[in-house]
Amino acid sequence: MGFLKKLTEKVTPPKVSLKINLNKNTYFLGENLEGELIVSSDEDFNAEEIRCEFQCVEAAKVQKRFYDQALKREVIRETWETATLYSAKPCLSGPIN
Repeated sequence: MGFLKKLTEKVTPPKVSLKINLNKNTYFLGENLEGELIVSSDEDFNAEEIRCEFQCVEAAKVQKRFYDQALKREVIRETWETATLYSAKPCLSGPIN
């Protein structure tokens, strides 16, 4: 019985509440993000690190030419292209016991 309890504790994530408060609603590429991350829990838990993951993804609708076998000619189709302009995973805290 003790083995199953320990296994369950390792596999079951803790009930944690996260809230992020940023100083502004809009940031420009290259600008520093400032704010606070609030972590709260009613139970004890261990963590190797606490981090936020940020991505800035640009999406654009473009027109591309494709060869259509049925029509035997090129046709123009609208497609979406995306590019990741920025990606970061800053560590906000080290180990927590």
